[in-house]
Amino acid sequence: MSDKANQHPLDDFSFDLSCVDNHPNTELPPIIEGHSTQSHITEEQNENNAIPTKLKLIEKMIKSKRGMSKKTVHSKSKKPSKTRLVEKPKKTQQDRAKKIQHSKIKTTKRKEKTDEEKREDIRKKMKDQSGPVCVLRPEMDIVCERGDFGNENPCNKVLVLKIKSALPEYNSASPRKGRGAMFTDFFTEVKARGGRFLARIDKTKQEWREIKDKAGREKISHLFRDEARKARKAETFFAALEMVAI
Repeated sequence: MSDKANQHPLDDFSFDLSCVDNHPNTELPPIIEGHSTQSHITEEQNENNAIPTKLKLIEKMIKSKRGMSKKTVHSKSKKPSKTRLVEKPKKTQQDRAKKIQHSKIKTTKRKEKTDEEKREDIRKKMKDQSGPVCVLRPEMDIVCERGDFGNENPCNKVLVLKIKSALPEYNSASPRKGRGAMFTDFFTEVKARGGRFLARIDKTKQEWREIKDKAGREKISHLFRDEARKARKAETFFAALEMVAI
């Protein structure tokens, strides 16, 4: 289709040459012949001249694209990465030795307190207690002290018997609300009959001071825990005896 489009319309025109043989003086019309050949030559020359210009344009476009791609790659490679992993230097034996030297290592044992220092600590603890120094009433007051002296106090013995009878309720109650309410009930019962929760300031002297309500409830909670632990030990002991008997 392209050849036909570029072809001149007079290229297919044919002449009858019989008249030329019969009439030797006759000549072809120069205008028509010249026009056809000249136009064909100029078109071919234009096409030949257009080819290198097109090739040059294509080469320029390819080069420009390559240049753009190189520039983009180069610019991307130059941008610093946001997250870079930096290797930490490995610790040597010298670094570890320096760290041990600079570290403060406790080599001394805990210093034991003397009896006078212990008594002073007790005085500081009892300093904020409510009430002045008072005399112990064994039948009415609860002794807040561990050991034989507290266990042999008559009022403490009565309180322990009541706690033993309330152990089933204590074991089934919730740890916070239920048991806390039981401790408060026992505390208010002792206070209602005129009893006090007393602590000794100095064991060498019979000087007592009434403790605060919070400390009194804590004493009752300690008694409940001790009796519950003793009851569990007794149950396991009797269960072991039954197994041996069987």
